[in-house]
Amino acid sequence: MLGAPISVGGKNLKGSGVVVGIGEDGDPQQHLDFTKRLISRAAGGYSFHGTHVTGIVGGAGIRNELRTGFAPKSTIISQIFSNILVNAPAYVTDYGMVITNNSYGNNLSECSSFGVYDLYSRILDEQAFSLPNLQNVFAAGNSGNFKCPPMQDSFRTVLGGYQSAKNVISVGNADPDRRIFEQSSADR
Repeated sequence: MLGAPISVGGKNLKGSGVVVGIGEDGDPQQHLDFTKRLISRAAGGYSFHGTHVTGIVGGAGIRNELRTGFAPKSTIISQIFSNILVNAPAYVTDYGMVITNNSYGNNLSECSSFGVYDLYSRILDEQAFSLPNLQNVFAAGNSGNFKCPPMQDSFRTVLGGYQSAKNVISVGNADPDRRIFEQSSADR
């Protein structure tokens, strides 16, 4: 409904004027869907995962309309992993970045690190005060299949560090029917 035309009860939100930072493992610069809307600051080459994540956020749907992102008219700043956070003060000042999307974690397979508030968490919480108009969003992780006693299965698997900061939004992944994927770290 957010992207649907106003004439059918939607909000017609397309991301115009919004600058989104993507912290990922590669640069989607070759993809047609981001033409004239990508500020490439990533030193890495092309990666499927990075392009896929960027497409979910801001894909224009040029090659396939069904693959239009949530903000198809947004401007995207592409950066390697946490460098989007390191450079956030400059990107907020220079480009007006208001939100970041981050799909990575520090320790992906160690139960003792899941949910831990650490130095990375604290840095992000402090950044929330120094950059109050910037919202950081993190993938909760793909460790939902881990068993972390004494917790019940799939519980306490949200990654620690970035994802455990108090002032970020951590999200899980779901299928088109809104069921949480088994591997998602979002607790069920």
